[in-house]
Amino acid sequence: MRLVVGEVIDREKVVAVVIVGDGKYDVEYVLKPLAVRFNGHDKILLLPQIRLKEFAGKPIGGIGLRKAVEAASTVIGMFRKDIIIVVDLEHVQNEDIKQILKEFFEAGKFNIVEKVFEARVRRGPYEANLFIVCMGCSEKLSIECNEAILIRDVLNVNVKADKKAIRKVLKDHGFRLSDLIIKAEMRILNTAFGNAIYVLNRFDS
Repeated sequence: MRLVVGEVIDREKVVAVVIVGDGKYDVEYVLKPLAVRFNGHDKILLLPQIRLKEFAGKPIGGIGLRKAVEAASTVIGMFRKDIIIVVDLEHVQNEDIKQILKEFFEAGKFNIVEKVFEARVRRGPYEANLFIVCMGCSEKLSIECNEAILIRDVLNVNVKADKKAIRKVLKDHGFRLSDLIIKAEMRILNTAFGNAIYVLNRFDS
């Protein structure tokens, strides 16, 4: 499986469209190497680079949960694929996710597993599975917490869940985050990114 940023020629290989609520580049650097760890190399997760006026002229990334769900309601008709929204916990904890979904979709079959909110949604004639993957932990309600857990387990270095601290540790040890994800045992990846892996497994059959 692989994450593709931008457009693809063969849309039949796309199994899901990824929309990022915030931290587009962090998510891209995590999801790209994670996807490689799974089988089905002909399967594509698509992170589209689409600029729409109704989303304040931003790419579909860094737009928050509500706007991400709104973007999903447009994307479902464009691609007719399942949708994965990745967002930090800090932007979800005070939100009524069910209510937000119902503003933009006919939604049902709600389920919550491993910090993943899952629903079956419909917009007009189009129906899909929608996953909201919430990154972060009690130490910090953002993806930096997941990254710090990975670094601690792979490099045995106690690093704060902070963007600058993470970058410094990686630089000092001569690694990129993607290097650690590629080399880590699956049990470590499950500890650091269990919710993302739960969703990726859904498309790995």
